[in-house]
Amino acid sequence: MIRIGYNYNKYGRLTKASIEGHSENYNEGNEHLLVCNSVTIAATMIGLAFTELMGIDVLKKWGKGIVEIDIENYLGKEVNILMKTLEITIDKLEEKYPKHIKINKFKAIL
Repeated sequence: MIRIGYNYNKYGRLTKASIEGHSENYNEGNEHLLVCNSVTIAATMIGLAFTELMGIDVLKKWGKGIVEIDIENYLGKEVNILMKTLEITIDKLEEKYPKHIKINKFKAIL
């Protein structure tokens, strides 16, 4: 099971995505590994867009089976668009493959 945690600030802005339990390899014919690979690619692509294209270090954890992106200290339309893209992508994967992905959404206490 891939576990995803979304943290939102008091304004409803996604500020952190933690993804655990995914695999980095895909073996043809195994649906779980296909979903894992899709989540890994989505998170890595967004994390590298922040790092390589925007020059901001938001990849707090990045390794086998774990990716954590934290943008709490960064503002801007582009930052929000990238995080929303990640959220939409993973939400769509969860809709299609609910037995492989579990999302927890944490709202800031006002």
